[in-house]
Amino acid sequence: MSKIVTVVPRPERLHTIEQKNKRTKQYKKEAVAVKKMSLKTKSFTEDKSSIQGISSSIVVKSKSNDNEITDVSDTDIVTDVKVKQTNNGVSVELYLEPSDSAKKTLADKKDSEQKSKDLEAEQIKYKENVKAYEVRFNDYAIEYLTDKNTSTIYETTTDDHSISQSKFTGSMDEKIRFNLDGLEMTAFNHYAGNDSVAIFNDSSGNSNKASERNPATTKNTYFKNLNLPF
Repeated sequence: MSKIVTVVPRPERLHTIEQKNKRTKQYKKEAVAVKKMSLKTKSFTEDKSSIQGISSSIVVKSKSNDNEITDVSDTDIVTDVKVKQTNNGVSVELYLEPSDSAKKTLADKKDSEQKSKDLEAEQIKYKENVKAYEVRFNDYAIEYLTDKNTSTIYETTTDDHSISQSKFTGSMDEKIRFNLDGLEMTAFNHYAGNDSVAIFNDSSGNSNKASERNPATTKNTYFKNLNLPF
């Protein structure tokens, strides 16, 4: 014959269960009360005060409703409310609309970043149309910059940093024509094997072979005063 055994918790255990159930009911009551409140369109400071008027144990936190603007202030306006009830209490997360100044700061930052990107892209594109050449002699060299963006050629020497410039016509793949300090000149690319060189001729009968150089290095070394955007 089987026996039915009834296990009765000890008095202190019963008291603990009763206290837990009591707290749970209280937390539920608090959560319901918060959900019934009209919290939207008010400031975080005002809503927090109202919520904790129900119970000072309710945890109230703020969060931006904009993923790009994470910083918010207590004066920002509440747009949404999330209430969470656990066995340990009630927590409320108030979603705030960032201030106009915060939005402007973000917009200005984006605008500045875009301008920097655009400027960098322009510099890269501009630089692609600039070539540098060097005619090397025993004790000095002639440095050239050809700028297809403005159809301008610049010339200087390593022993005299004065700069001459001239507009040119044509292209280096065929032939450009220009006049430097009254001297009619032509120049064109010449490919010999794997070497990329250019030939510079003048009306006096001089013909010089030039090697191609890095435009940025040449500009920063010999044409520092030129206002070229790279």
